[in-house]
Amino acid sequence: MKTAILLDGWQHRRAPLHWQGWLAERLVEHGWRVDYLTLPDPESPRYDAWSRVVRDALGRADRPVVIAHGLSVLLWLRMCVDATAAQPRVERALLVAPPAAGAHGGDVSAFWPAPEDAATVVAAHERRPDLVWSDDDPYLPGGASDLARRAGARSIPLRGGAHLNAAAGFGPWPEALSWCLTGTWTAAPDNNEGRRA
Repeated sequence: MKTAILLDGWQHRRAPLHWQGWLAERLVEHGWRVDYLTLPDPESPRYDAWSRVVRDALGRADRPVVIAHGLSVLLWLRMCVDATAAQPRVERALLVAPPAAGAHGGDVSAFWPAPEDAATVVAAHERRPDLVWSDDDPYLPGGASDLARRAGARSIPLRGGAHLNAAAGFGPWPEALSWCLTGTWTAAPDNNEGRRA
């Protein structure tokens, strides 16, 4: 049975139309086991507390797929290069809409990988991670191309998706489900089918 671990971000309160909740339901329908984590104190996140919850979930899973949104992208990257803990090992990761370093989110957002961290991040995954971001994300001025390079991730820019969350109209997101099922992001950069009109 495939396992997905979903990581939400700063101030996340499980908005009813957020694509991660929709995705969790669809994956269960496809026979996956889904661990949609609630990370502690989302208003003032701390790396030690958040990473502990994620490592516990990794310990319950065999070759999981990780889907992280917002601040959890920086959490995941920091966990991959954390020399004080065992490196996580997963099949692959979908990293969506990271914020700029220090933009918000306690000591979690203070982390921004160095270029030399790329090999370590990639080594934590059986397949290179994918980083999906929008060209007009208010939390990431300038986009995520540099972060993708620093993390050794494949950069997948979208147009006009803002923070790729419920407020931007991302509820059902077929491309995210397709990525989970196939391991490949196939949508064109300007094809935001998950966005509500």
